[in-house]
Amino acid sequence: MRLVRAAPRLLTLLGVLFVLASSSAVAQRADAEALFARGVAAAREGEWDRARELFTQADALLPHPNIRINLAAALVQTGRLREAAALYARILEEHRGALGDRTDEVRGALAQIEARLPTLELELDGALPGDLLEIDAEGVELADGRARIRVDPGSHAVEVRRGSETIARRSVELAEGARLSLTLTLESTPDRPTSNPSPGPAPAAATEPNWPAIALLGGGALVLASSLYPLIRMQELQGSEELTAFRDLYSEDVEVCGPMVARPARLAEICSEAADLFIAEWVLVAIGGAAVITGGVLMLVLGPELEVGPSARVRPIVGPGLAAMTLEVTVSP
Repeated sequence: MRLVRAAPRLLTLLGVLFVLASSSAVAQRADAEALFARGVAAAREGEWDRARELFTQADALLPHPNIRINLAAALVQTGRLREAAALYARILEEHRGALGDRTDEVRGALAQIEARLPTLELELDGALPGDLLEIDAEGVELADGRARIRVDPGSHAVEVRRGSETIARRSVELAEGARLSLTLTLESTPDRPTSNPSPGPAPAAATEPNWPAIALLGGGALVLASSLYPLIRMQELQGSEELTAFRDLYSEDVEVCGPMVARPARLAEICSEAADLFIAEWVLVAIGGAAVITGGVLMLVLGPELEVGPSARVRPIVGPGLAAMTLEVTVSP
C-alpha cells in the first residue's frame, strides 16, 4: 500500500529530473549554436584564428558534423594541416551515417590535405636504446633508429635526447608536399663545453665481506656448540654409580645434591662439579647466543658486503623510533 501511495511522488520526481535534464541539453545546444554562428561570422571576415577558437568551443558542447567540418576548414586556413587531416578522418569514422551527401566532400578535403602534408624521414646513426626523438618538442616513435612522420609545412626543430641531455639538434624547412630524408650522426656522449669536460665514470667502490658479522656468527656458533659438553658431562654424572647407590638408600623424591642432604665426600665432589657445569653451560649459552644475535643483526642491517676505503661510511637506520647507527671502515692505502 505504501508503494502504491509513493508511486505518484516518484513519477513526479522523475518527471522533474527529465525536464531539468532536457532544459540543460537545450541550453547547451543553444550555446553551441551561438558559438557556431559567431565562428561562421568570424570566418567570413577572414578572422580564421578567432573562428577556430569559436568552433572548438562549440564542438566541446555539441560534437556535430557541421561544426567539425567548419573547424577542420579553420584548421587548414591557420596552417594546422595535420590536425585538420586527423579531424576529417574522425568525422568520417564517427559521423558516417549523418554525413549523407557531404561524405564525398569530406573525403575529398582529406585527400587534398594529405597531398599537401610534407613527409620527414629521419635516420639516427649511432642511436642507443632509450634515445628519444622529438620534433617541435613532440615525441616521435623510433623503429631501428628510423622514423617517418607527416608534418605541417614550415620550419621544424628536430632534437635527439639521451637522458636529460640533448645530443643532436637540427632545424629543417619543408614546403607543402615536400619529402625530406635526413640522417643525424649521434655522438657517443653529449656535447659539452671544452672548459668544463665531462667527468669520467666514478670508480667502483671497493667492498669486502662483512667480517665483523661473520666473526660474531662463527664465534657464537662455536661457543654454543661447546656448551654441549657441560650438558653431556652432567648427564654422565647423573647416571654415575655413586649417585645411583645413594638414591637406593633414600626415597625417589630426595634431592641428592640438595643443601640439607648429608652425603659422602665423593658425592659432595660430584655435586660441586655438577654445579660448576650448570653455571658454565648457561654462561656459554648466553655468550654464544648474544654473539649470534648481534652478528645476525649486523648482517641484516649492513648487508653481506661492506664498502671499504679511506672514507667509507655505512649509515643504516636500525628501525622506527631507534637512533641511526653509523659504521665507518677505514683501510690504509
